Amino acid sequence: MNHAYLSRKRGIYLLSILCLIFFTGTAGSAQEQISDEKKENVFTAADIAKMNVSNVTDALERAPGITAVGKDIFINGSPEIIVLLDGRSIKDPISGDIKWDQISLLNIGRIEIVKGGGAEYGENSSGGVILITSKLADSFRGNLEVAAGNMAYKEFGADIQTRYKDLKIGIMGGYEYDDGWRENEHKKVTRAGLNLSYSPRQDIAFSPSVSYLKDIKGLGGPYFAPTLYNEATFESLSVNLFARIKRLNSKSIYTNSMDQSIDEAPAPIPHNIKITPEIFSQEFTSAFSFLSAGKLNTGVGYEHARIDVETNINNARMPTTTQKEEKGWLFATYKYEPENNPLSLYLGLRGTYYNNFDNSVNPELSLGYKKANYGAVLIFNLNEKLPGYRDRYRSDAFVIANPDLGKEKYTNYKLNLFYSPVKMLSFNITPYYTEVEDLISMDSITTENGLRRTHVNIGSATEKGVDTSISWKPAQQFNVSISYNYRSAKDDDTGLWLPMRAEHRFQGKILMTPLDRLSISTTVNWSSKEFSNSANTMSVGSYYEADGRIEYALDGYTLFFQIDNIFDEERIQPFLVPARTRFYYAGIKYSF
Repeated sequence: MNHAYLSRKRGIYLLSILCLIFFTGTAGSAQEQISDEKKENVFTAADIAKMNVSNVTDALERAPGITAVGKDIFINGSPEIIVLLDGRSIKDPISGDIKWDQISLLNIGRIEIVKGGGAEYGENSSGGVILITSKLADSFRGNLEVAAGNMAYKEFGADIQTRYKDLKIGIMGGYEYDDGWRENEHKKVTRAGLNLSYSPRQDIAFSPSVSYLKDIKGLGGPYFAPTLYNEATFESLSVNLFARIKRLNSKSIYTNSMDQSIDEAPAPIPHNIKITPEIFSQEFTSAFSFLSAGKLNTGVGYEHARIDVETNINNARMPTTTQKEEKGWLFATYKYEPENNPLSLYLGLRGTYYNNFDNSVNPELSLGYKKANYGAVLIFNLNEKLPGYRDRYRSDAFVIANPDLGKEKYTNYKLNLFYSPVKMLSFNITPYYTEVEDLISMDSITTENGLRRTHVNIGSATEKGVDTSISWKPAQQFNVSISYNYRSAKDDDTGLWLPMRAEHRFQGKILMTPLDRLSISTTVNWSSKEFSNSANTMSVGSYYEADGRIEYALDGYTLFFQIDNIFDEERIQPFLVPARTRFYYAGIKYSF
């Protein structure tokens, strides 16, 4: 990293700290005031019920700047996001993947999308944060859902909410199964959850919850070397307690997860590898009002993780290894949105201690200007992405773990422009520019057992582009949304394209309600080619996919039919695994 780059970052740190000190130092006491959220970034259970969608990623795509590619979500072109379900992250710390299977669409009460938020929410959130809250109703109500389809698909889901005096209770459960579109691509998911909320006084509340997920998948492997006996199991139990006493908020989270990969004989290299992270975190936050329309939010937290790795390759059992990781953090954010004033300001600063990484101080700044039908928001933040436990601690027959793997460092700039000339029409455009230091990539190394792969920090990269979306609603019964993302992502040293990043993505959605009880939705996705390796010697071609869904509601019942990949397009995904062929199912939901 050159001296000019370091000097520029030091200047940004200093400016952010001075701005934060200035605003907090000049603030006076005032009645707390929370500004209304932008409607396009918040969805309630009632909003979701009108969307004609089958899962949470489909619902998220209704917000401007949100794009879903399979199970990957992009906010204004960035995949670096975190998803919090009732305050806890559903990102798998082992692989870094978001476990969408933990969320049942039936059980969602509210979704809020924060574009940015690294100062308050920490690493891996440079693109944004998605906050999902479970339902907790004031009366007895719930939903039951069953469905079946091709690939032996079956699904059952239920959620119930009720209230007894000052105690709200929510219970949910679900099960899904399919035997896949190719040999050894089966899936079986079981989920359960319990949410409670006890509020004896208006300024005191306690919200304990328990959630469980077990996800068993067959891994068919790359198209040129299928793995017909490989199965992966992910299991997670999370116990949480959230408490609010006047201005003080407490969040305690305990999670015990297990990720196991088994490749049994007659596989070429049989193995049984298991990672079991046990994580406890505690955070305290508090909010204060300033300048009649400003809000200062402060927080302090600590996390401890123990990661055990058990390895058995070719019937050779290795000693169990244990790693311990700790981190602590402090943050302060200031949000100023004066009433009857188009200007807004957001300042944030977060300091983090790591026992296994360099410590960090990351600022965030957002300046906004909004009128009735147009506006602009300029966003800057520094953030980090931590490598997953799997990359650092789990070795197998093909990949060697790298415990010295460092974190990626992101510098992000965004300018969000929006314009709605008439009520039925709106435009969003967001140019973005990101610098990445200590980029993580796969590399080949020579060992005593031959050539193997490992993850390494290779240098720097630049990602830039523009995310655009148009929403047109000429009538109450008809809505069209179109989004397009251009993205340039290159290694600064070699000039080569970064793998797993498409240059162009397009998405179109149409939602029609020709009758009061009937809704029809269609989605079309198109993506340009993507490279599969950092040397740019392997790539997969462009593709398109069309999906459709029909719903008919009648007296508390909703009949639905969904079909994905309508035209049965065959394609290879960038990680060289065939994509799912045509998939369809039908079902019924009963709400009471």
